[in-house]
Amino acid sequence: MNPILEAIKYEFPNGTLTTATTWNGAAFVAGLVNLQRPYRTIEVGANVGVTSSHILNAIRENGTGLFLAFELEPLHCAEVKARLHALWPEGPWQVVEGDFFKTIAPDPVDFAFIDIDPKETYTEAYEAIAFAPGAIIVAHDVTLYPEETKPIIDRLRADGWNTITLPWERGFLVAVKS
Repeated sequence: MNPILEAIKYEFPNGTLTTATTWNGAAFVAGLVNLQRPYRTIEVGANVGVTSSHILNAIRENGTGLFLAFELEPLHCAEVKARLHALWPEGPWQVVEGDFFKTIAPDPVDFAFIDIDPKETYTEAYEAIAFAPGAIIVAHDVTLYPEETKPIIDRLRADGWNTITLPWERGFLVAVKS
């Protein structure tokens, strides 16, 4: 099994997690960034930048990496930029405004956090991203929208990704590329 998934299973044994478990999902995502130490990290659907801030802080702690936050809404982009600038003004980050599907670069990604609407587009986002060997995908809202997110889970498994679904904060799918 992949070391990242082993670490998750060790930290959270079966039966210890429920939807009522108190935790911080953004910090969890950042913890995965700390564990994996990715070179190129993206967030698809940055909203106002809460998780973006945690991711960028993890990259800074790691001492290496690039971060791209994709967000459609211009007002949200301004807020994400302000948060990231306050955290690391000259850091290796960029907020990309506009339709993710028209702005994604072809460079391989080591870590992707996906939280866009509609949730049915998760598979399309997966298909639009070039993933490096050993890449990690974290998708949010998979237990809140099980019918809408089932296609991405099925597709990742069919493509040979190792997956685990965690129930907190509307559900997190963690997938590691074999």
